[in-house]
Amino acid sequence: MLNLYLTPLHHPTYQPSTAQVQTLKEFLIFQQIIHPQPIEAEQAFAFSSGLESKQLFNDDAIEALLPAELSFEKLEIVQSEKPLFLPRSREVAFELACKQCHDSIERSDFYKALDQYEKYLSLDILQYPFTIECISCQMNLTAKQIDFNQEVAWSSAWIFIEEIGSTRLNHRLIKEISRIWGHELGVIAEHIEDELDDFSQDFHWIKPSRLSRPRKNKWKKSTHR
Repeated sequence: MLNLYLTPLHHPTYQPSTAQVQTLKEFLIFQQIIHPQPIEAEQAFAFSSGLESKQLFNDDAIEALLPAELSFEKLEIVQSEKPLFLPRSREVAFELACKQCHDSIERSDFYKALDQYEKYLSLDILQYPFTIECISCQMNLTAKQIDFNQEVAWSSAWIFIEEIGSTRLNHRLIKEISRIWGHELGVIAEHIEDELDDFSQDFHWIKPSRLSRPRKNKWKKSTHR
C-alpha cells in the first residue's frame, strides 16, 4: 500500500490559513479530483476519490496504469498544533543510520523515542525539535543528523493521500496546489509494503511557480501535464 504526504519539507511550523484550506478544497472539488461531499460529517476535510482523480498523475502514470489505479482511497487535509513526524505509519521499512558515526539505529528505538517525544510535546513538557541518543557514538541526534534512507519531514500541516496508485504525480497540478497552500510542497512516500513503485525515488521535491495569494475567480479545468 502506498500513501503520500504533500507538505513543506523544511518549515515544520507552517500553517495555511482557514481561507487557503477552504480555497484548496473548492479547487479540488471543481477539478473533480475529490468527491464534493466529505467521507463523514465529523471529518470535514477528508474526501474520497473524484471522477477526475487521474489528474493527480502525470502522463507516464496514465499510460502505464489501469484506470482503477489512477485514483486513491482518501484525501485528507490535516493540521496539527505541534510539528509531527512524517510519515505517520509505524510500519514503514526505514533503514536508519547515525550521520555522525554511520552506525545503524534500530527502528524500534526510534519509534519508542518518537512516541515519548510526541506524548510530552502534546503536554507542553517538551518543545520541538526531537532528539534521540545514538547508542554507538552517544551523540544526542536531531532528525537532521539521522539518515532515514528516504524523504521525511516534521510538519504542522499536510495533505494526506491514502492508497494512491503511484508516486508519478502531475507536477503542474502540484504547483497549483502549492500556490493555494501558500508554500512550496514536497512529497513524502509511505510504503506500507515492500513492493516499491519504480518511480518512488524520482519525485522528492517540487519547485512550484511563483506563489501568490489564492485567486478568487474560478479555475480552468486541468487538461495537460
